[in-house]
Amino acid sequence: MHGASFLFLLLAAAAGAGLAVAGWRSRRRLRAREPHPPVPASAPCEVPAAPAAGGGAAAWVLPGIRTELGLGYCAGREDVYRRMLERFRDGKARAGADLRQALGAGDLETAQRLVHTLKSTAMTLGAEALSWAARDLEEALLRGGRPPEAAVACFEARLEVVVEGLRKGLGE
Repeated sequence: MHGASFLFLLLAAAAGAGLAVAGWRSRRRLRAREPHPPVPASAPCEVPAAPAAGGGAAAWVLPGIRTELGLGYCAGREDVYRRMLERFRDGKARAGADLRQALGAGDLETAQRLVHTLKSTAMTLGAEALSWAARDLEEALLRGGRPPEAAVACFEARLEVVVEGLRKGLGE
């Protein structure tokens, strides 16, 4: 069976089972219409305020994270979303220091891989501003140069807000 046909059948079966399949195309179109504010080279970094509380997982007030967006990426499964948040909190807390170490050693490939991974993981969790900062760093690294210090500092500040918010909101 051809790959595209198999994918179509798989999506049709998932839709028939009541699973969310609106997926990547609609999210990609949405993001394409919402340009992110670029990280200025010399201006201070703005860190987003904590969102207002809603109900369920959306009631989690996690600074730097739009929980309704992250929960949507997890098809509304609060248990899956919480595990992802906990894994991010435990596994990415040192990402800023790791980035600085890679940049200090001139290892731009490792730095690029780190911010690329964090870019997509952060967006999946709903940490848009962190994802945008990682994207700006990745673009600078892909151009073959060291990113501006202001962009690195902004990335670190946004990462710190998210990680500390997860520590306080979900506990250690």
